Amino acid sequence: TASASVKDEVVNITLTNANPNKAISVECDLSKNYKSVSGQIVTGKEITDFNDFGKEEKVKMADFDIKKIKKGKLNCRNTCTFCCICSTKINVP
Repeated sequence: TASASVKDEVVNITLTNANPNKAISVECDLSKNYKSVSGQIVTGKEITDFNDFGKEEKVKMADFDIKKIKKGKLNCRNTCTFCCICSTKINVP
């Protein structure tokens, strides 16, 4: 699934992959030039992973590398692995 919103000149794109067998690739067409792109991913190693009080975290947030926007397109290739949530912020200059 995907969602997008704009607030204070920041575009927020959220992707969710519920397929346990395949990473996904997404290409977004953007109409403006943007100053910066950053992203975070929430994921675990196993589809059954979860966090529980008093135990080591299995599901974690981490920064992930997003290729620069080229010709008005943002590409996220095989970024969103199984059962993960990817959040991308794009800042307008």
